[in-house]
Amino acid sequence: YDMYNLMMRFIIDSRKTLLCDADIQEKFINQIVSQTGADKTIIFKNEDLVFQDYNFTIYTNYSFFLQQVTDTVMYATTNDQIRNVAIASASKKKADEYVIALNKAIYDTREKNKDFNRNIMKITQEGISYYVNGVENKRYATGDETNALIQDIDSAIIKFKVNVLIYSPTIKTGISINIKH
Repeated sequence: YDMYNLMMRFIIDSRKTLLCDADIQEKFINQIVSQTGADKTIIFKNEDLVFQDYNFTIYTNYSFFLQQVTDTVMYATTNDQIRNVAIASASKKKADEYVIALNKAIYDTREKNKDFNRNIMKITQEGISYYVNGVENKRYATGDETNALIQDIDSAIIKFKVNVLIYSPTIKTGISINIKH
């Protein structure tokens, strides 16, 4: 409660306060307006709906999620049916877990079917790792080479024929993945 009062005190006492968020709730906006006065409040509503045609699935069960991703990546019978997957992970640890589980499934399938090919790219604060058929193929340490790949991520996805892109918060605002994945 003290932090809330302190924040409101800063807002009220400031000459200008800019609050920017992708999802500022109406309740919070109303609270600010009631404290500062409607005559001092200007709201700019972003009407840009660039992701309106996208479908997002949110999983809360880790095992079920991992099974869904594995099924999506693994069980296409032709190259035309392969569905690529992008996984935004909130942590490097989980990104590593996904890579280990998927690489094991890919490697095991590849042992039975030599025509089976799947590639994974993982991007974390440690750099970029690229896996071919369940085995690490190339690693880019953090630095200029990694930054160049991240800045032109679409080209890297195409160049490395990435089926699964797993990334942690290393991908920041301003980095866009514009190809269908």
